[in-house]
Amino acid sequence: MSNLDALGIGHDMLEGLARAARLLGTGRAAETLDAIEALGAGAQDLETVQLVRARADEDLDRFDRSWATLEKLLRREPDNAVFNLRAAVLLYRAGDLVRCEELLRRSWRTAPSPEGAYYLGRVLEARSHDDEARMFFVAAVAMEGRDGAWRAAAAARLGGD
Repeated sequence: MSNLDALGIGHDMLEGLARAARLLGTGRAAETLDAIEALGAGAQDLETVQLVRARADEDLDRFDRSWATLEKLLRREPDNAVFNLRAAVLLYRAGDLVRCEELLRRSWRTAPSPEGAYYLGRVLEARSHDDEARMFFVAAVAMEGRDGAWRAAAAARLGGD
């Protein structure tokens, strides 16, 4: 018996979760939520499922629902880099740059990522900390491959590619 089997996570559930995750960011957030619901009641407590749900709610501009899910995840694991990053992006979109920066820095300390570097750059830029913002844009460019979306976005902020 595998560890996944012991957790009650079978092949069908993994396939369903992968399908839901692939739909994220494609403009098909409602289908993402349908795919999550189709996983069944046992899957709803899995952190990955909750994270995908929060992202789908964010894509549907249901910030309160997304924040409630992310806040619950952060209470369980306050230093989880992914949870902090997703919550920070949501706060960025909502315009709360002070709390956004706090969560981005927490995420960055735990697991630096090109997306985190980009958003830290944007927050710092908006708060007129241009030198530090530039440092994070440079980090995003350096961390991601030539064709990466975060690299391209950061390079555009730097005025080049």
